[in-house]
Amino acid sequence: MSKSTIQIGILALQGDVLEHELMMNAVLANKGIDSKILWVRRPEQLDSLDGLIIPGGESTVMSRLVSEMRFGHKLAAKIQERVQKGMAVFGTCAGAILISKASKDQVVKDFSQALLELMDIEVIRNRYGRQRDSFERPLTIERLGNEPFPGVFIRAPIITSVGKKVEILAKDAGGIYAVKQGKLLATTFHPELTDDTRFHELFLEMILND
Repeated sequence: MSKSTIQIGILALQGDVLEHELMMNAVLANKGIDSKILWVRRPEQLDSLDGLIIPGGESTVMSRLVSEMRFGHKLAAKIQERVQKGMAVFGTCAGAILISKASKDQVVKDFSQALLELMDIEVIRNRYGRQRDSFERPLTIERLGNEPFPGVFIRAPIITSVGKKVEILAKDAGGIYAVKQGKLLATTFHPELTDDTRFHELFLEMILND
């Protein structure tokens, strides 16, 4: 894929949109790619994208918005269609929940939500509890090198199972924290809230290596 024509968007319905934009723009500039991030709110905006970031935030809110009747469910359907045609997707925290095939909630037992069902993973929301139970800790991720990655977990989910085509990037006895499946990437933590750009660099690499 030509660097001169690459276009990455962020699903800008709710969540850490600006943080992702700033980090991804910095990665693009560092790679000499003259392209700016597009904020995506309408189905037709997806047509020009090579990659889409679904940010951290509140997954139930995002789920309702992508499935809203005023869009005729076109936004969710359009994302699914574009992925089938090769668009890469990077979901962080709530974004990882949204692209999973199944989710449950650790705190709210009687719970359901519409998912994009793009990635063959199952997720438990709020694995560590409420907002007050958020934390940070270093993660060992061989794919990104020897330097530990700063994991920022805010009302974080956990990945409990993955399909055969899913590559596990980070895990320990507590669960799975980062995965890759073809051109799909997901983390249960917030790389956009750190100064470490390696996951955004990996996402760009996934797009360019089409």
